[in-house]
Amino acid sequence: MWNFFGCRFPACILVDILSYSLTNEAILFCIVVVMLAMLTGMVSMDEAMSFLLKHTLVGESEVLSKDYSSNWMLGYVPPTYNIYFFLCTFFSFLGVVFHFSLYKMVFLQAFVNIQAMQGCHSSVMETSSNLTKKYEADCFYLHSCFSGKATSSDLRKVVEILSYRNSDELKLIVQSFHVLYNQDLCDLTSRKSCLLSKVANLRMNDHCLRDANMINQALFGTNLDANIVMEIICTRSSSELKVIKQTYYNNYNSHLEQHISVKTNGSFQEVLLAFLNSAKHEIGRTNTSMAMCDAKTLYEAIGSGKSVDKTTIISLISQRNTNQLKIILQSYKQLYGHDFIKFLKIDKCGEFGRHLRTVMRCVQYPEKHFAKQLRLTMKDGGDVGEVLIRTVITRADIDIKCIKRVFAEKTGWSLESLIMKELCCNTRNDCDHKGLVGDVLIALL
Repeated sequence: MWNFFGCRFPACILVDILSYSLTNEAILFCIVVVMLAMLTGMVSMDEAMSFLLKHTLVGESEVLSKDYSSNWMLGYVPPTYNIYFFLCTFFSFLGVVFHFSLYKMVFLQAFVNIQAMQGCHSSVMETSSNLTKKYEADCFYLHSCFSGKATSSDLRKVVEILSYRNSDELKLIVQSFHVLYNQDLCDLTSRKSCLLSKVANLRMNDHCLRDANMINQALFGTNLDANIVMEIICTRSSSELKVIKQTYYNNYNSHLEQHISVKTNGSFQEVLLAFLNSAKHEIGRTNTSMAMCDAKTLYEAIGSGKSVDKTTIISLISQRNTNQLKIILQSYKQLYGHDFIKFLKIDKCGEFGRHLRTVMRCVQYPEKHFAKQLRLTMKDGGDVGEVLIRTVITRADIDIKCIKRVFAEKTGWSLESLIMKELCCNTRNDCDHKGLVGDVLIALL
């Protein structure tokens, strides 16, 4: 069998066709004309078939009276071969048409795809170009602001950038700033002393790098601020803690555990180190059954004797990741009807119990911890503005709305009103840009 333009038929028929005389060439011409007429709609298929059969076939009686051997030499073709000739030519022609149509469709589809890709590429390029212009404009306003050349309208633009750009956009702005001005924006803002620069630095920095820097400043600043260290370590996930520890080592050439061991002591140090060690046990899923068993272990460690089994508690904390520890505390309340931290109020728990209570509240109810820190700072006459900045920026898009709710329930104040009170601009020469800082914080709530 031979394959000719997609049609398969005996090879002998092809030999016969190739041996045809002019008579058969005329027949071929006739067939082609009729088929073209049929394909263009000038005649129907039935009419075309009837015409071809009538004019290409020879009667059977004539076939029997002919001598095949002499007929070949004289150019005579038997009528049966005329049928073969017609059928082969017809189907070959259809094969050509079919293949041409197929190739045409493939070509057109490829053309459409190319046009679509060009359109998509053009759209992406246009979007990319618009974004590039947007980030370049943002960099211009930030550069004007922190180089001391900003106008009032430039400062309002900086407020908009710090308020409404998400984390990914801020990263791109930092990268673009370095390309345009050959300066590290985070480093530039860290060397400025005004509040707006501090807010910009906290917003622009990578979160884990920001946390590592805050811990180092809290440990080695003028006064040790163990509360900042504790709230960062206890409110970050184990996977985040792992990155923070590595970032800390990369930037300060020392392990975080070593610096905490040097700057803190006693039971507070033990609890913090246990939490840092828990970062090694990050797992994908929490285990409810294990949490129930651990909750019973906690109960036995603090509720069945005259003293707290500190070793058991520290061991359990260091071997469970942050998410699993939250499930353990929930299971404890489910089993015994009250929170684990409630029992730690009892005097027999001592200093260890007091520190453990603070840490566990921070883990289980971070919104209550941050709201309480604001209340205590207001009560003690501390720097409320600094606590507000740290709380709002580090908890934005996490649980700042919960903190707002708890703070309002406990004090009757809204966070917006507290920000306006503490960070309002009372003078025309507001070199610290407190009013702008307040606008940024309110926008982040």
